[in-house]
Amino acid sequence: MNEIAKVKKEVKLSKWAEMIQQRNESGLTVADWCRQNGINLKTYYYRLKRPHQGSAVGRKRFCAAVQKARKWKEQMAS
Repeated sequence: MNEIAKVKKEVKLSKWAEMIQQRNESGLTVADWCRQNGINLKTYYYRLKRPHQGSAVGRKRFCAAVQKARKWKEQMAS
């Protein structure tokens, strides 16, 4: 893979991780958030899964978003 393709992939995965983080922080269900943002549920779940298969940066941002969501859920449960 050439450098331009790698950078494009990094940007795409980074945006996907950001999208997942926004959904986590919204407090909405996945279905409600997707409806409000015009994203197909299958697309959302594909993007949710994809960072694990991609670059290190995408995985790191994704993992950070997941950890933040878990902390938020724990705070809400307390």
